[in-house]
Amino acid sequence: MERSTWEGLKGKLGGRFLAGPLRRGLERWLLGDPWPCLEREVAACPGAVTAVDLGVGSGYFALRVAARLPQGRVLGVDLSSEMLRQAAARARRRGLAERLTLTRSSVTKTGLPSGAADLVYSNNVLHELSDPGGLWAEAHRLLRPGGRVLVSDFQTNALTRLAPPLRGAHGAGPYGAAQLREQATAAGFQEVAVRSVGRWAVVTGVKAAGPA
Repeated sequence: MERSTWEGLKGKLGGRFLAGPLRRGLERWLLGDPWPCLEREVAACPGAVTAVDLGVGSGYFALRVAARLPQGRVLGVDLSSEMLRQAAARARRRGLAERLTLTRSSVTKTGLPSGAADLVYSNNVLHELSDPGGLWAEAHRLLRPGGRVLVSDFQTNALTRLAPPLRGAHGAGPYGAAQLREQATAAGFQEVAVRSVGRWAVVTGVKAAGPA
């Protein structure tokens, strides 16, 4: 299995920051907030929904999604055992532990069953991957026919070009809107839309209802 750099002290401090109010404030001020886009996707899937969070981290989006799925569940995937520990602790404190299942694995090879999800989403992960196509392909595999995907990440802009840390240590991103559309389409998604939310790009798409 791959190894995460978010372990030990870096994982502890990073997990607290990534799920905390300081991050939310900084992102809204500097980058914008992709959460309303994901919230709309969750609202469009009422009932006993299974959502998969690729790169769950310390639960930044997963807990908010789980809170909106009283009859559903979130399957969170991450390579960092420290991040998963923090996400589990936060879920217990908020009474959401029964709605959140956490798995330590790569976002490109989760080991979860094919067609298990109604919604697959990923936030702030794509730019860190050396092969972004792996995430798109795994999202497509995990979705049932008619299921929806949402991927939000930094867009290519002057800020990301001047700030190497925003590109990730091994990642090939961030990407522009045309590149993101091409990635999602190449993975087999239909109705692909790319929206700019501040400095974020939010990509949505649908898995074909027919045979994959």
